[in-house]
Amino acid sequence: MRRGAHAGLPARAAGFTLLELVVALSMVTVMMVLLFGGLRLGARVWDTVEQRTETLHDRQMIARFIMRELEQARPLTFAPRDGEERLAFLGNADAVYFVAPLPSQAGGGGLHWLGLELVRSEDTRRLVLSYELFQTSDWQRYDPQPRRRLVLYEKLADAEFDYFGAPADSRQARWAAAWDDREKLPQLVRLRLKSGQAESDWQELLAAPKLGGEAGAATPRPRSLRRPS
Repeated sequence: MRRGAHAGLPARAAGFTLLELVVALSMVTVMMVLLFGGLRLGARVWDTVEQRTETLHDRQMIARFIMRELEQARPLTFAPRDGEERLAFLGNADAVYFVAPLPSQAGGGGLHWLGLELVRSEDTRRLVLSYELFQTSDWQRYDPQPRRRLVLYEKLADAEFDYFGAPADSRQARWAAAWDDREKLPQLVRLRLKSGQAESDWQELLAAPKLGGEAGAATPRPRSLRRPS
């Protein structure tokens, strides 16, 4: 009579016991949970990094747009409500208004009366772009359009404009919180933005109007252009 294939072998070598099988399955389950948990964590980290990268890219694009528009400010003149002609550039710590060409993809192209305004909402600030077509007396066929508004930055902890140049009452160039010169543009415009509470959260944008200087007599005179309210 032939002896069985497992005859003479220790009991452990004949196969797995039920307890060993349960332990092995438990270990496999724990490993799968850890594996999928790691994958989910990796996916969340990736999404967070991608979102922050997109946010940083958007902020960089907006910063370049702001500097480009300020650098292309035109030293044109307009007649406000008081009737006295003045330069189409007005600025204070919370807003700046000027005339510059707007990209066609943003507002149809051409010269526009632009405003960069810091709007306070609860404990935060927003930077809002407002714009309308700059119309001279030669463009009477165009009906006035309402000013359009676009939010550029949201949830800012703080923000401010300031200006560098020699005002009309002084020959000494200096930084000032407002610019109200009726004849020339500032040499520099600075916008400081703070996204958080730390001092390292400040971002500084510095633009130098390329066509700075006094307004020339040959600049086109608008028929009915006023400072936005």
